Amino acid sequence: MSLLFLGMTVGFIYLNSLLFSKPPSDLQSVDLEFPLRTPWVIAQGGNTVLMNTHQNTESQSQSLDIVGLTFGSSRADGVAPVALEQYVIFEKPVFSPCDGEIIAVEGRFPDQEIGDINRLYPAGNYVIIHCSNSSILLAHLCNGSITVDIGDIVTKGQVIGKVGNSGNSTEPHLHIQAVVGKVDDVQMFVNGAKPVVMTFGGRYLKRGEFGD
Repeated sequence: MSLLFLGMTVGFIYLNSLLFSKPPSDLQSVDLEFPLRTPWVIAQGGNTVLMNTHQNTESQSQSLDIVGLTFGSSRADGVAPVALEQYVIFEKPVFSPCDGEIIAVEGRFPDQEIGDINRLYPAGNYVIIHCSNSSILLAHLCNGSITVDIGDIVTKGQVIGKVGNSGNSTEPHLHIQAVVGKVDDVQMFVNGAKPVVMTFGGRYLKRGEFGD
């Protein structure tokens, strides 16, 4: 009887996650090109707290955290890797997801060792692109990797930097987030700006979804 109850509970949580992981219809949306060209999986994403811890903050509620995958579906080399280079996504190129203008850049923070977190500057190294009446933040970039400056006009698919482990990051990954309007203050992305739903080729991504 307890196994039946456990199965029903797991099934309910799964169906509940599917039901409420559709994008909210009352938010502005923007369709983007995926910013990576390496096998990936969504670590945080979707429209429930169960699938996306960013849901705890309104401005970040539609954010995604993305990690890399090996061909064996592992995010890193080893059971408990401590070297940044052991993580598949570390130093992989990040591509502009849209045509737009670079409106903010930060690249001075070091890449932290695993276990070290910079909560004071949570985005770490980042680029913000203004496109389609939205501003797109790509955060936790690798120190010294950013290839664009404020005022540059970028095109979809252009390399803008590499994935790192800077800011409020427990391991190398890419954080991507969209907000309404032209927002060059990264603190507004953390808390204050109105979120925008991101789709990629029309696809609304959720935790556990993957691609290459």
